[in-house]
Amino acid sequence: MNYDELITTVSAIINNPEISKEGLTLTYELPDKIHRQINEDFFYKINAANMTPVQADVFEVEVEGIIIKFIKKQEISL
Repeated sequence: MNYDELITTVSAIINNPEISKEGLTLTYELPDKIHRQINEDFFYKINAANMTPVQADVFEVEVEGIIIKFIKKQEISL
């Protein structure tokens, strides 16, 4: 998944009148590398390019009233 794929998915939900959006939350559990990239993509969309993104294991974004929650997938070591 990347930023453009996410926007395509959310747009499809927003534009579908048969999907109830009130209180809708999408949750994505992503591997570290993809989670970090999505976090940076959103960070730079709303902040100046010279700012440094803050990495978090969990972050949320609201798009057209839909909450999108991103969770960094925890690696299981045995």
